[in-house]
Amino acid sequence: MTLPRPALAGTPAPTGPARSRPAGARTGPADPAGPACATFPAEPGRSLRENLLHALGPREPQSADALSALSDATLRELTRTGLCSPASVRSPGPATGWPGALAALTPEQTTVAGYCALLGPDVSPSLLAAVGGWDLGRVLTVLDELVARGVVREDESGAPLFHFRHPLLRVLAYTRVPPGRRIAAHAAAARALAGVGAPLPQRAPHLARSAAPGETEAARLLHRAAHHVLDTRPDSAADWLLAALRVHPANPEDGAATLRTRILLCVAAARCGQRAEVVRRMPEVLASPLLPSEERGRLLDMYARMEDGLGRHREARALLAAEPLDTGPAVHAAPDTTLLLRSAALSAAAGDLVAVRERLATVTAATAASPGRAPGDAVRRMSAAASLALGAALASDVTARDAAVADATRRADLLTDAALPEVLDAVVRLGRAQHLTSRHRDAVRLFDRGVRSARAGGRTAELPALLIGHARAEAVLGRLASASASAAEAAGAARLLDCPELAHEARVIGGWTTLWSAGHEAAEPAARDLAGAGGPSGERGRAAALLLAAVHLEAGRPHESLRLLLSPAADGSGPPGSGRASWWSLACLAAVAAGLDGTARRCAAVARAAAGASRLPADHAAVLRAEAALVADEAALPLLASAVEQHVHDGALPLECRTRLLLARRLLGAGRLPEAAFHAGLAKSRAEPTGSEPLRLLAVDVQRAIGARRPRGTGSPGGAGAAGLSQREREILALVCRGMSNRAIAGALFVSVKTVEAHLTRVFRKTGTRSRAALLATFGAARPAEVLAPVESGAVARV
Repeated sequence: MTLPRPALAGTPAPTGPARSRPAGARTGPADPAGPACATFPAEPGRSLRENLLHALGPREPQSADALSALSDATLRELTRTGLCSPASVRSPGPATGWPGALAALTPEQTTVAGYCALLGPDVSPSLLAAVGGWDLGRVLTVLDELVARGVVREDESGAPLFHFRHPLLRVLAYTRVPPGRRIAAHAAAARALAGVGAPLPQRAPHLARSAAPGETEAARLLHRAAHHVLDTRPDSAADWLLAALRVHPANPEDGAATLRTRILLCVAAARCGQRAEVVRRMPEVLASPLLPSEERGRLLDMYARMEDGLGRHREARALLAAEPLDTGPAVHAAPDTTLLLRSAALSAAAGDLVAVRERLATVTAATAASPGRAPGDAVRRMSAAASLALGAALASDVTARDAAVADATRRADLLTDAALPEVLDAVVRLGRAQHLTSRHRDAVRLFDRGVRSARAGGRTAELPALLIGHARAEAVLGRLASASASAAEAAGAARLLDCPELAHEARVIGGWTTLWSAGHEAAEPAARDLAGAGGPSGERGRAAALLLAAVHLEAGRPHESLRLLLSPAADGSGPPGSGRASWWSLACLAAVAAGLDGTARRCAAVARAAAGASRLPADHAAVLRAEAALVADEAALPLLASAVEQHVHDGALPLECRTRLLLARRLLGAGRLPEAAFHAGLAKSRAEPTGSEPLRLLAVDVQRAIGARRPRGTGSPGGAGAAGLSQREREILALVCRGMSNRAIAGALFVSVKTVEAHLTRVFRKTGTRSRAALLATFGAARPAEVLAPVESGAVARV
């Protein structure tokens, strides 16, 4: 069995029982918790090779060096098939020294290791012997030698299986098998698996790498195997269908079979984001005279959905612009109705509510005219409802907006997980509508489902947009760590799919989470890079400029912030709902900080008009904060209180905390120290779950200012009767004096009703009262705020 050691050569191929990228594996940068986490930063402007290394590279420098020695074709193949995915081994040990261990193997051990890599992550010794034509006893002996050398390990469950100690070991062992021997081994593996009745998806990787042109049966089996995995591993399906087209003979009599394979290849490639393959194949498929008329609309819809999901909105609209979408008799055919629904989706993203309603009305009429052929299932209805919701949100139709978003949310909740993959693009539209209307918790729940569904179904093409939506909603809710992780994953996935616009959008969201969680110093490098010279234009440019302007303002450079916000290249223009109110509100704050009152008032007026046009809750709150900056303390208090109320309603935790601190400073300026202390303390405690250090420091600064203003040596604000109360008891006493119920107090303090009742019982005992009426009579004569000791007054005293 001893053979000469093969040299490093050849491009590896997918092996084993259909082990392409696992359903649960992340696309793009590897999971930081996994053993194959990237060390190569995938940044814009880097080469394809560097981004491929980013996707594959593990932590160990030795592993990085080993990967760097591979060819571009090899790296591209490994990225597509997930051969070295962290999930391909169960429990990899430390990788230190293993490249040297491979080099020290005997020729016989090298051959067995290469065949093990070829057969898959989990290798059966009997199959290994059958493929190589070797004696089973000798194979087991060599496997024991490989175990002793730390190359492979036995299965922990006790099954007669072996797997590599580290995923990169399998990669390098595979590349050591010479190309000719690799083909022969794949052919032997396909025969051996067929002999034991293995399922088609397990045989297909070997057939795809060994079948010769003209083997019609192999092409047929590959087509069937692709059908089996299309809904779970479309990347594997696309790989096998490409092999089937290579194998299938160019026989005019088999034109229909070839067309079916091409159609299925387009579907699989569109799902996993292989846009170049779709662009290359789709024209010949659409031009084929053998294409059934009912298939054309479905394929065009899929093509436009892929382009739209990858951020190429102009290309998606161009595809539909070439198709007739009039309201004539032909529109009642099912394919045309499908295209009308897609046209409605694209119109919704542009904020054209009139066009959305027209398209959906035509679809409804077509459904009524031919109910047997028109789409009327729950999936299509949810997609239509999501388009209407987004169109209404962007068009600022408040009357229709809330009802449309609620209806679409209800339809999405009713969809089963099995049906969700068919409407992932609608999930993105509905999630965006929920975000615009400040239903962030609903958006997170929806995007959570969407991301899980995309991963389970291998829908790589739709994963970046879903992760971006998830990151945006999580950031608003103050879950900054989760938002940062989703944004980073979205950026990596978008780069690997060659979607610079989506990658840029994800990086901007990551910049905001960094600003909120770590401060302007940590966020500034990325913000400058995103908004640098020669950077993106249009909506992307404005998003980057807004981030950098916020960084400048946080860093105490209001003139730089204002210069950026008022520059002609990034003027905050755009369709309603695109952030104009936030843009001009920030400009107002920068102008106030720069001492330019006239400019500040003009910016506030523009922001007010933009918020009136968009009629979105977040825009309204942004304008309230800006207008509060223009007036004296007493006049600013109701504005900031209303903004706090809006943020609490929306669940926008970081903005709520920042606005509470602004309110606390204004209360301090108005001489209302107890109320200022209450809001500062509440902001500090509310900010803790976000992990935001800037918010904590801002709260401490406000508490220091309050502590400096508090009279020394005086009794507690509540008088002698309240002197023995704890901090929490004083808070509850003050809220009782404001007329709040126990349930309302529990909600305000984020504790249970039973906790409120227990504290209130102690308040009764310590104050010598027996009822809420007695508390009001005793402590309610003064202003309620005067009863309230500052939240965390111990912290104030320490400061």
